[in-house]
Amino acid sequence: MKAGRILRSPLTLGAAVLLVGIAIVWDAAGGRALNGVGGILWVASCVAMARSRWLSGSQREVMSGLVLAMVVCLAVLVKPSDGVITILGFGTAGVVVALVARQDAVHRSVLVPAAWLPVHLAFAIGTSVVRAATGGEASVRTDPPPTTAFVPLLMVIAAWGGTAIVVRLRDRHRQSIGRSLAGDPA
Repeated sequence: MKAGRILRSPLTLGAAVLLVGIAIVWDAAGGRALNGVGGILWVASCVAMARSRWLSGSQREVMSGLVLAMVVCLAVLVKPSDGVITILGFGTAGVVVALVARQDAVHRSVLVPAAWLPVHLAFAIGTSVVRAATGGEASVRTDPPPTTAFVPLLMVIAAWGGTAIVVRLRDRHRQSIGRSLAGDPA
């Protein structure tokens, strides 16, 4: 199996968020190292997903803009310490992707949590640079974030789940219409 194929798999993103979750619990040098490995895998998975077919095709511009807008909003609004807000935010993002995407909705929705970490890091670095430029304290945290270990995984599950619900309801609706047109009362 090719490395690019592995990296763009939602399972790789799942492994990355699990590594970050374990690093959060493991409060030592090993946790920091594992957090770094998980973070690098998370970002690599995001890049591979974004470059793959998930943002290609006739809806490329619309889906790219939609995913980017949702990720920026989530990176600014969702704190990685609040599981309920995470589920609501990423679940809503999954629903929106499913409503807009004509194809590969589930795969495209997973790109939202995949892109969250790179955007979150970019905001953190940007904030640090602005603070340094204005004479404030410029620090970037290198330890795992102060969060619940399950929040990174909740991001992926919520985005996937929101999309899966809409896709299932859409399929059921299409089957119902098909049966109606065929004269099948069931």
